Amino acid sequence: MSRRRRRRRSTPTPAQIWRILNVLTLEAQRTRRAQAREHAEWKRRLAAEEAARKEAEAVWKRAEAARARAEAARAAEHREAEAARAAEHREAEAARKEEAAARKREAEARAAEHREAEAARAAEHREAEAARKEEAEARKREAAARKREAEARAAEYREAEVAREAARREEEAARKLEAEALDREYRKAEEKRRREQAERDRAWERRFNKLSGDADNRWGRLAEGFVEEGLLQLLEARGLKIRWVAPAGVRGQFRGEEREFDLVAVGEHDTVVVEVKATLKSSDVTAFQKRIREFREFCPSLARDRIRGGLAYLTAGRRATLAGEAAGFYLIRAVDSKPRIVNSDDFRPSSF
Repeated sequence: MSRRRRRRRSTPTPAQIWRILNVLTLEAQRTRRAQAREHAEWKRRLAAEEAARKEAEAVWKRAEAARARAEAARAAEHREAEAARAAEHREAEAARKEEAAARKREAEARAAEHREAEAARAAEHREAEAARKEEAEARKREAAARKREAEARAAEYREAEVAREAARREEEAARKLEAEALDREYRKAEEKRRREQAERDRAWERRFNKLSGDADNRWGRLAEGFVEEGLLQLLEARGLKIRWVAPAGVRGQFRGEEREFDLVAVGEHDTVVVEVKATLKSSDVTAFQKRIREFREFCPSLARDRIRGGLAYLTAGRRATLAGEAAGFYLIRAVDSKPRIVNSDDFRPSSF
Protein backbone atom coordinates (compact mmCIF):
# COMPACT_ATOMS: atom_id res chain seq x y z
CA MET A 1 0.00 0.00 0.00
CA SER A 2 2.85 2.42 0.77
CA ARG A 3 4.50 1.71 -2.59
CA ARG A 4 1.33 2.66 -4.46
CA ARG A 5 1.10 5.96 -2.53
CA ARG A 6 4.73 6.83 -3.37
CA ARG A 7 4.13 6.21 -7.08
CA ARG A 8 1.08 8.48 -7.09
CA ARG A 9 3.03 11.29 -5.39
CA SER A 10 5.81 11.16 -8.11
CA THR A 11 3.33 11.91 -10.95
CA PRO A 12 3.43 15.65 -11.84
CA THR A 13 0.23 17.52 -11.19
CA PRO A 14 -1.49 19.66 -13.83
CA ALA A 15 -0.32 22.79 -11.99
CA GLN A 16 3.29 21.64 -12.23
CA ILE A 17 2.89 20.88 -15.94
CA TRP A 18 1.35 24.35 -16.43
CA ARG A 19 4.31 26.03 -14.64
CA ILE A 20 6.78 24.11 -16.84
CA LEU A 21 4.94 25.22 -19.96
CA ASN A 22 4.98 28.85 -18.71
CA VAL A 23 8.75 28.66 -18.18
CA LEU A 24 9.28 27.30 -21.70
CA THR A 25 7.03 30.05 -23.15
CA LEU A 26 8.94 32.79 -21.30
CA GLU A 27 12.26 31.35 -22.57
CA ALA A 28 10.96 31.37 -26.17
CA GLN A 29 9.81 35.01 -25.76
CA ARG A 30 13.25 36.03 -24.44
CA THR A 31 14.89 34.32 -27.43
CA ARG A 32 12.65 36.17 -29.90
CA ARG A 33 13.37 39.53 -28.19
CA ALA A 34 17.12 38.85 -28.39
CA GLN A 35 16.83 38.06 -32.10
CA ALA A 36 14.82 41.27 -32.65
CA ARG A 37 17.51 43.32 -30.88
CA GLU A 38 20.23 41.68 -32.99
CA HIS A 39 18.28 42.45 -36.19
CA ALA A 40 17.80 46.11 -35.16
CA GLU A 41 21.52 46.46 -34.42
CA TRP A 42 22.34 45.00 -37.86
CA LYS A 43 19.99 47.50 -39.58
CA ARG A 44 21.60 50.40 -37.66
CA ARG A 45 25.09 49.33 -38.77
CA LEU A 46 23.92 48.94 -42.35
CA ALA A 47 22.47 52.48 -42.34
CA ALA A 48 25.75 53.88 -40.96
CA GLU A 49 27.76 52.14 -43.66
CA GLU A 50 25.42 53.50 -46.35
CA ALA A 51 25.81 57.06 -45.01
CA ALA A 52 29.60 56.72 -45.03
CA ARG A 53 29.49 55.44 -48.60
CA LYS A 54 27.36 58.41 -49.74
CA GLU A 55 29.73 60.86 -48.04
CA ALA A 56 32.72 59.29 -49.79
CA GLU A 57 30.89 59.51 -53.11
CA ALA A 58 30.19 63.24 -52.56
CA VAL A 59 33.89 63.88 -51.80
CA TRP A 60 34.84 62.00 -54.97
CA LYS A 61 32.43 64.09 -57.06
CA ARG A 62 33.90 67.35 -55.72
CA ALA A 63 37.41 66.15 -56.52
CA GLU A 64 36.27 65.13 -60.00
CA ALA A 65 34.81 68.63 -60.63
CA ALA A 66 38.11 70.26 -59.55
CA ARG A 67 40.02 67.94 -61.85
CA ALA A 68 37.74 68.85 -64.76
CA ARG A 69 38.38 72.57 -64.20
CA ALA A 70 42.14 72.00 -64.10
CA GLU A 71 41.90 69.96 -67.27
CA ALA A 72 40.04 72.79 -69.04
CA ALA A 73 42.77 75.28 -68.04
CA ARG A 74 45.46 72.97 -69.35
CA ALA A 75 43.54 72.55 -72.62
CA ALA A 76 43.41 76.36 -73.11
CA GLU A 77 47.17 76.65 -72.54
CA HIS A 78 47.71 73.78 -74.97
CA ARG A 79 45.68 75.54 -77.70
CA GLU A 80 47.72 78.74 -77.34
CA ALA A 81 51.00 76.81 -77.56
CA GLU A 82 49.68 74.89 -80.55
CA ALA A 83 48.87 78.16 -82.38
CA ALA A 84 52.43 79.44 -81.78
CA ARG A 85 53.88 76.19 -83.08
CA ALA A 86 51.66 76.38 -86.19
CA ALA A 87 53.02 79.85 -87.03
CA GLU A 88 56.59 78.65 -86.66
CA HIS A 89 55.73 75.64 -88.79
CA ARG A 90 54.42 77.80 -91.65
CA GLU A 91 57.62 79.87 -91.71
CA ALA A 92 59.76 76.73 -91.69
CA GLU A 93 57.58 75.23 -94.45
CA ALA A 94 58.21 78.24 -96.74
CA ALA A 95 61.96 77.88 -96.26
CA ARG A 96 61.74 74.15 -96.96
CA LYS A 97 59.85 74.79 -100.19
CA GLU A 98 62.57 77.11 -101.49
CA GLU A 99 65.20 74.57 -100.62
CA ALA A 100 63.11 71.81 -102.24
CA ALA A 101 62.90 73.76 -105.51
CA ALA A 102 66.67 74.00 -105.65
CA ARG A 103 67.02 70.34 -104.89
CA LYS A 104 64.44 69.53 -107.59
CA ARG A 105 66.51 71.23 -110.28
CA GLU A 106 69.57 69.40 -109.11
CA ALA A 107 67.63 66.13 -109.05
CA GLU A 108 66.40 66.59 -112.62
CA ALA A 109 69.99 66.91 -113.83
CA ARG A 110 70.92 63.79 -111.93
CA ALA A 111 67.82 62.04 -113.32
CA ALA A 112 68.93 62.61 -116.87
CA GLU A 113 72.27 61.02 -116.09
CA HIS A 114 70.46 58.22 -114.26
CA ARG A 115 68.18 57.48 -117.24
CA GLU A 116 71.15 56.94 -119.49
CA ALA A 117 72.75 54.59 -117.00
CA GLU A 118 69.38 52.89 -116.40
CA ALA A 119 68.96 52.20 -120.13
CA ALA A 120 72.28 50.39 -120.15
CA ARG A 121 71.36 48.41 -117.03
CA ALA A 122 67.93 47.58 -118.52
CA ALA A 123 69.55 45.94 -121.51
CA GLU A 124 71.68 43.83 -119.21
CA HIS A 125 68.62 43.08 -117.08
CA ARG A 126 66.59 41.84 -120.04
CA GLU A 127 69.27 39.36 -120.90
CA ALA A 128 69.48 38.16 -117.28
CA GLU A 129 65.66 38.04 -117.02
CA ALA A 130 65.41 35.77 -120.03
CA ALA A 131 67.85 33.37 -118.37
CA ARG A 132 65.92 33.53 -115.09
CA LYS A 133 62.62 32.83 -116.85
CA GLU A 134 64.00 29.67 -118.36
CA GLU A 135 65.24 28.56 -114.94
CA ALA A 136 61.90 29.53 -113.29
CA GLU A 137 59.96 27.50 -115.86
CA ALA A 138 62.01 24.45 -115.01
CA ARG A 139 61.42 25.00 -111.29
CA LYS A 140 57.68 25.48 -111.93
CA ARG A 141 57.43 22.10 -113.66
CA GLU A 142 59.28 20.49 -110.74
CA ALA A 143 56.99 22.23 -108.20
CA ALA A 144 53.89 21.01 -110.07
CA ALA A 145 55.15 17.44 -109.81
CA ARG A 146 55.78 17.85 -106.05
CA LYS A 147 52.31 19.41 -105.61
CA ARG A 148 50.59 16.45 -107.29
CA GLU A 149 52.50 14.08 -105.01
CA ALA A 150 51.57 16.12 -101.90
CA GLU A 151 47.89 16.20 -102.93
CA ALA A 152 47.88 12.43 -103.28
CA ARG A 153 49.38 12.03 -99.78
CA ALA A 154 46.85 14.56 -98.39
CA ALA A 155 43.94 12.64 -99.94
CA GLU A 156 45.18 9.43 -98.31
CA TYR A 157 45.52 11.23 -94.95
CA ARG A 158 42.00 12.69 -95.20
CA GLU A 159 40.52 9.27 -95.92
CA ALA A 160 42.32 7.81 -92.92
CA GLU A 161 41.21 10.77 -90.74
CA VAL A 162 37.58 10.32 -91.84
CA ALA A 163 37.77 6.63 -90.91
CA ARG A 164 39.28 7.44 -87.49
CA GLU A 165 36.61 10.11 -86.85
CA ALA A 166 33.81 7.71 -87.78
CA ALA A 167 35.23 5.10 -85.39
CA ARG A 168 35.58 7.73 -82.64
CA ARG A 169 31.98 8.87 -83.12
CA GLU A 170 30.68 5.30 -83.00
CA GLU A 171 32.62 4.71 -79.78
CA GLU A 172 31.35 7.99 -78.31
CA ALA A 173 27.75 7.11 -79.25
CA ALA A 174 28.12 3.70 -77.59
CA ARG A 175 29.51 5.30 -74.41
CA LYS A 176 26.67 7.85 -74.42
CA LEU A 177 24.01 5.13 -74.80
CA GLU A 178 25.62 3.16 -71.96
CA ALA A 179 25.72 6.27 -69.73
CA GLU A 180 22.07 7.07 -70.50
CA ALA A 181 21.06 3.49 -69.68
CA LEU A 182 22.92 3.67 -66.35
CA ASP A 183 21.36 7.08 -65.66
CA ARG A 184 17.85 5.73 -66.33
CA GLU A 185 18.44 2.74 -64.07
CA TYR A 186 19.76 5.02 -61.31
CA ARG A 187 16.77 7.35 -61.68
CA LYS A 188 14.33 4.45 -61.39
CA ALA A 189 16.09 3.15 -58.27
CA GLU A 190 16.35 6.67 -56.85
CA GLU A 191 12.67 7.37 -57.52
CA LYS A 192 11.68 4.16 -55.77
CA ARG A 193 13.92 4.99 -52.82
CA ARG A 194 12.60 8.57 -52.77
CA ARG A 195 9.00 7.38 -52.60
CA GLU A 196 9.80 4.96 -49.79
CA GLN A 197 11.78 7.63 -47.92
CA ALA A 198 9.03 10.20 -48.48
CA GLU A 199 6.47 7.81 -47.03
CA ARG A 200 8.71 7.21 -43.99
CA ASP A 201 9.29 10.97 -43.66
CA ARG A 202 5.57 11.71 -43.76
CA ALA A 203 4.87 9.12 -41.07
CA TRP A 204 7.70 10.49 -38.94
CA GLU A 205 6.54 14.08 -39.54
CA ARG A 206 2.99 13.30 -38.40
CA ARG A 207 4.33 11.86 -35.15
CA PHE A 208 6.92 14.61 -34.71
CA ASN A 209 4.49 17.49 -35.37
CA LYS A 210 2.26 16.34 -32.53
CA LEU A 211 5.13 17.01 -30.10
CA SER A 212 6.95 19.92 -31.75
CA GLY A 213 4.20 22.42 -32.64
CA ASP A 214 4.07 25.02 -35.39
CA ALA A 215 7.84 25.76 -35.53
CA ASP A 216 8.61 22.18 -36.55
CA ASN A 217 5.70 22.24 -39.01
CA ARG A 218 7.58 25.05 -40.79
CA TRP A 219 10.62 22.75 -40.89
CA GLY A 220 8.53 20.00 -42.49
CA ARG A 221 7.23 22.45 -45.11
CA LEU A 222 10.82 23.48 -45.91
CA ALA A 223 11.89 19.86 -46.59
CA GLU A 224 8.72 19.23 -48.62
CA GLY A 225 9.38 22.37 -50.70
CA PHE A 226 12.78 21.01 -51.69
CA VAL A 227 11.27 17.66 -52.66
CA GLU A 228 8.78 19.46 -54.93
CA GLU A 229 11.61 20.83 -57.11
CA GLY A 230 11.98 24.09 -55.18
CA LEU A 231 15.73 23.48 -55.05
CA LEU A 232 15.82 22.72 -58.79
CA GLN A 233 14.20 26.07 -59.65
CA LEU A 234 16.49 28.02 -57.30
CA LEU A 235 19.67 26.55 -58.78
CA GLU A 236 18.50 26.99 -62.38
CA ALA A 237 17.84 30.67 -61.59
CA ARG A 238 21.53 30.88 -60.59
CA GLY A 239 22.61 29.54 -64.01
CA LEU A 240 23.22 25.90 -63.00
CA LYS A 241 21.88 23.27 -65.42
CA ILE A 242 20.41 20.77 -62.92
CA ARG A 243 18.81 17.64 -64.37
CA TRP A 244 17.34 16.01 -61.25
CA VAL A 245 17.29 16.15 -57.44
CA ALA A 246 17.65 13.31 -54.94
CA PRO A 247 15.39 14.71 -52.14
CA ALA A 248 15.96 11.77 -49.79
CA GLY A 249 19.68 12.46 -49.80
CA VAL A 250 22.55 9.99 -49.87
CA ARG A 251 23.46 7.71 -46.98
CA GLY A 252 26.10 5.03 -46.47
CA GLN A 253 29.33 3.92 -44.82
CA PHE A 254 32.57 5.79 -45.56
CA ARG A 255 35.89 4.82 -43.98
CA GLY A 256 34.07 2.92 -41.26
CA GLU A 257 31.73 5.82 -40.36
CA GLU A 258 28.12 6.63 -41.24
CA ARG A 259 27.79 9.45 -43.81
CA GLU A 260 24.58 11.26 -44.80
CA PHE A 261 23.98 14.16 -47.18
CA ASP A 262 20.46 15.62 -46.92
CA LEU A 263 19.86 16.76 -50.54
CA VAL A 264 21.87 16.17 -53.73
CA ALA A 265 21.12 17.99 -57.02
CA VAL A 266 22.85 16.55 -60.11
CA GLY A 267 23.40 18.38 -63.44
CA GLU A 268 25.53 18.08 -66.57
CA HIS A 269 28.67 19.64 -65.11
CA ASP A 270 27.65 20.53 -61.50
CA THR A 271 26.62 18.64 -58.37
CA VAL A 272 25.10 20.67 -55.51
CA VAL A 273 25.13 19.05 -52.03
CA VAL A 274 22.77 20.71 -49.52
CA GLU A 275 22.92 20.44 -45.72
CA VAL A 276 19.55 21.16 -44.01
CA LYS A 277 19.46 22.67 -40.50
CA ALA A 278 16.62 24.09 -38.40
CA THR A 279 19.00 26.61 -36.79
CA LEU A 280 22.29 27.19 -38.59
CA LYS A 281 25.38 27.63 -36.39
CA SER A 282 29.01 28.43 -37.15
CA SER A 283 30.01 24.93 -36.06
CA ASP A 284 27.61 23.49 -38.67
CA VAL A 285 29.44 25.44 -41.39
CA THR A 286 32.83 24.14 -40.26
CA ALA A 287 31.63 20.55 -40.10
CA PHE A 288 30.00 20.74 -43.54
CA GLN A 289 33.21 22.14 -45.06
CA LYS A 290 35.02 18.99 -43.95
CA ARG A 291 32.30 16.55 -45.03
CA ILE A 292 31.65 18.01 -48.52
CA ARG A 293 35.32 17.49 -49.44
CA GLU A 294 34.72 13.76 -48.95
CA PHE A 295 31.65 13.64 -51.25
CA ARG A 296 33.55 12.98 -54.52
CA GLU A 297 35.26 9.92 -52.98
CA PHE A 298 32.14 8.87 -51.03
CA CYS A 299 29.76 8.94 -54.02
CA PRO A 300 31.71 9.20 -57.32
CA SER A 301 28.63 8.22 -59.40
CA LEU A 302 26.91 11.54 -58.49
CA ALA A 303 30.05 13.72 -58.59
CA ARG A 304 30.43 15.99 -61.64
CA ASP A 305 33.19 18.38 -62.76
CA ARG A 306 32.26 20.92 -60.07
CA ILE A 307 30.82 20.14 -56.62
CA ARG A 308 29.01 23.06 -54.96
CA GLY A 309 27.70 23.30 -51.41
CA GLY A 310 24.48 24.71 -49.96
CA LEU A 311 23.16 25.39 -46.43
CA ALA A 312 19.37 25.38 -45.96
CA TYR A 313 17.92 26.66 -42.69
CA LEU A 314 14.97 28.27 -40.91
CA THR A 315 16.96 30.59 -38.63
CA ALA A 316 20.64 31.49 -38.33
CA GLY A 317 22.94 33.88 -36.51
CA ARG A 318 24.90 36.61 -38.25
CA ARG A 319 28.22 34.82 -37.72
CA ALA A 320 26.91 31.57 -39.20
CA THR A 321 25.65 33.22 -42.42
CA LEU A 322 28.88 35.20 -42.83
CA ALA A 323 30.93 32.03 -42.34
CA GLY A 324 28.76 30.12 -44.84
CA GLU A 325 29.13 32.78 -47.55
CA ALA A 326 32.88 33.10 -46.90
CA ALA A 327 33.19 29.33 -47.37
CA GLY A 328 31.47 29.64 -50.78
CA PHE A 329 28.16 27.90 -49.84
CA TYR A 330 24.73 28.83 -51.20
CA LEU A 331 22.62 30.16 -48.28
CA ILE A 332 19.02 28.89 -48.68
CA ARG A 333 16.57 30.27 -46.13
CA ALA A 334 12.92 29.29 -45.68
CA VAL A 335 10.80 32.48 -45.83
CA ASP A 336 7.03 31.87 -45.41
CA SER A 337 7.67 28.13 -46.04
CA LYS A 338 9.38 28.91 -49.36
CA PRO A 339 13.14 28.45 -49.95
CA ARG A 340 15.12 31.48 -51.19
CA ILE A 341 18.83 31.99 -51.89
CA VAL A 342 19.92 34.96 -49.74
CA ASN A 343 23.60 35.32 -50.71
CA SER A 344 24.97 38.80 -51.49
CA ASP A 345 25.07 40.11 -55.09
CA ASP A 346 28.85 39.63 -55.42
CA PHE A 347 28.76 36.04 -54.09
CA ARG A 348 30.97 33.51 -55.93
CA PRO A 349 30.35 29.81 -55.07
CA SER A 350 33.29 27.56 -54.25
CA SER A 351 34.04 24.31 -56.06
CA PHE A 352 35.06 21.30 -53.99
